[in-house]
Amino acid sequence: MSDVFVRADMPNEIDLTEGTRRNLPMPAPILHASHQGASNIELTFSDGATGNWNADALLQRPGPLLVPLRDDQAFFERFFIDAGALCWPHGLELSPERLREQIKTAEHA
Repeated sequence: MSDVFVRADMPNEIDLTEGTRRNLPMPAPILHASHQGASNIELTFSDGATGNWNADALLQRPGPLLVPLRDDQAFFERFFIDAGALCWPHGLELSPERLREQIKTAEHA
């Protein structure tokens, strides 16, 4: 099992400039991620919410960035958090918003 913690220099607010959408809630970034076996990662968000994300649906999709995750369990486990997103060394980055949606959908299924 591996644990990942967010970088200390991650900004916790965004400066909105003219022409951007306003009054939208800022998504809660991921603060902690822990491998829970196979393709499961437990995520903790900055607002205290937690959930288990299962990557099986993502790994069934085509795409060159997904091949190393499918073919090499050790590579899958090399995830880290950057700026609140779940990332892998080869450039795949998953947004906290989408991961949270997938966790909520799985909980209600």
